[in-house]
Amino acid sequence: GTLGDHNDTYYKEGIYVGYRYFDTVGKSALFPFGYGLSYTTFKIDNYDINLNDCIVDINVDVENTGKYSGKEVVQVYLSSPFGKLDKPYQELATYKKTKLLNCNDKQRLNISFDIRDFASFDEQSSAYILEAGKYIVRIGNSSVDTVVIDVIELDKEVIVRKVKSCCGNPDFKDYRPEINYKDDDLDNIKVLKLDSSKINTEIINY
Repeated sequence: GTLGDHNDTYYKEGIYVGYRYFDTVGKSALFPFGYGLSYTTFKIDNYDINLNDCIVDINVDVENTGKYSGKEVVQVYLSSPFGKLDKPYQELATYKKTKLLNCNDKQRLNISFDIRDFASFDEQSSAYILEAGKYIVRIGNSSVDTVVIDVIELDKEVIVRKVKSCCGNPDFKDYRPEINYKDDDLDNIKVLKLDSSKINTEIINY
């Protein structure tokens, strides 16, 4: 938000709140989103990812590699294509915590999310859409400690939800930062194809 007239507050930061801002502009935070201290260490590997219509299903091993027992939170992030709509570098898609793992113990976690939840509002069409292109799936234990595990490629733009704009036009423009990060090396990364014809449009009646 911005300070000024006490009767009006303009939330110009839009989607760029918290880690979405820091990750997009390439700034470091003292404590990144999802970061947590632990007495032990963990290894997250052996990824297996599948696409069932719009559901992204991930299986991953988490191993306690330290000297003390503990729990780890596995976090999945999604980077959407940069097209006509404003998008942050990445968004938290889902997360899951392990059980209490003793030294050298390992647990296989199953994590899933619906890619339709990451549709963005298009003012011109008054609809939530998924733009065509590559959706990059990352996994790790904080917003800055991740690896790319998969790319989901959507063949063409699709309307996820058709709505009606009821609020009119705001008298300000949302803040759009200068993007400052390196493109990912997607060589040798598995690509899953998402068929736009499998995504049905939800019509919201008023």
